[in-house]
Amino acid sequence: MSETSFTGDIIKYDQQRQQIIVKNFAKNVTRIIRISDIQRLRFVPSTVQTAQKNRFKKE
Repeated sequence: MSETSFTGDIIKYDQQRQQIIVKNFAKNVTRIIRISDIQRLRFVPSTVQTAQKNRFKKE
């Protein structure tokens, strides 16, 4: 898998399939990510989350 970055909220953890479903902060893009594909996981500060939500509202 290629190197990608995705910022959003984890919507669901599918234990059977070992994957998570993530929606971006604007709630218009959903991505399914296999746990084995995750190399790094970081929590986003609430200030960044708020800024991204506001940015997408303006576009």
